[in-house]
Amino acid sequence: MPQPTAEVTHTLQVAADPRTVFDLIAEVTEAPRHFSAHLHAEYLERGETQDVFQRWSVERDQETIRTWTARRRLDREALTITFEHETPKPPVSSMRGEWKLTPQADGTTSVEISHHFSVVGDDPETLKWASAGLDRNVQGQLEQTKAIAERWAELQELTLEHEESLLVHGSLDDVYGFLYEAGAWPERLPHIAATEVKEEAPGLQIVDMTVEGRDGIAQRTRSARVCVPGKLIVHKQVLGLPPLLDVMLGSCDFAETADGVLVTARQTIVIKESAIEEKLGAGATVADARVHLTKVLQDGVLSSVRHAKAYAEERASATV
Repeated sequence: MPQPTAEVTHTLQVAADPRTVFDLIAEVTEAPRHFSAHLHAEYLERGETQDVFQRWSVERDQETIRTWTARRRLDREALTITFEHETPKPPVSSMRGEWKLTPQADGTTSVEISHHFSVVGDDPETLKWASAGLDRNVQGQLEQTKAIAERWAELQELTLEHEESLLVHGSLDDVYGFLYEAGAWPERLPHIAATEVKEEAPGLQIVDMTVEGRDGIAQRTRSARVCVPGKLIVHKQVLGLPPLLDVMLGSCDFAETADGVLVTARQTIVIKESAIEEKLGAGATVADARVHLTKVLQDGVLSSVRHAKAYAEERASATV
């Protein structure tokens, strides 16, 4: 029996040049800093005109992490990106589509995205439900694409990144385990008062924390995490962001060397421009916020890693 199918097309005008819009859509590993639902992405295959990537996103009011794989063809001359999901989420059984960007005479871009999909079974209500969900998601994605592309130059000034590495003279299992086992943080990290960890699939964590601030006031936060044993932990704060930030995300990479385990921590933030004067004083500028937050990043990017280092090295010395 043929599966029910549907085709849905959405369009939007964006006050930005088509190359900016194309790059924003094409660079999937940069998406987590721009799109609220995107948590992480990795290329599985990558060429100049085609790629395969795996993406992780946060869904259901920041309570669930979903992952899927997609294959794409990118044509920078024609300004099109075709895609096909290799692992669609049931009841959707197949999903493919295309981004099409059309330059306008006034320098803006017409953005069109089409989806062609099918669902399992022969119930028309299932197709209707899937169509409604797709419509909501795509509308939200287009609105965010428009907002980001139209503020592209401004957002570059509002974005800060910092990276530092630390060598740990201990085992990979211990240092990774310390940072992975968020449920034990209240006993291991002085600024964490309580945690609640939900892990519906191995390595995909939603972590609710009560954090003791520098001012002594406790704050509730929620982070989504992708944990790859012994290799990588990616995190993005999805609730309870500091008032001066619109985005806060980061990662820890782990590499065994002849001298120990090299842990590289990265942090990326996007400044909330509307909060600068309220938090830093009348007349404060983006430049002032960058100076202030650069110091915060430098002080904090390795904070938890230093505790993991002490833990792993103490355990290593105990076994000598």
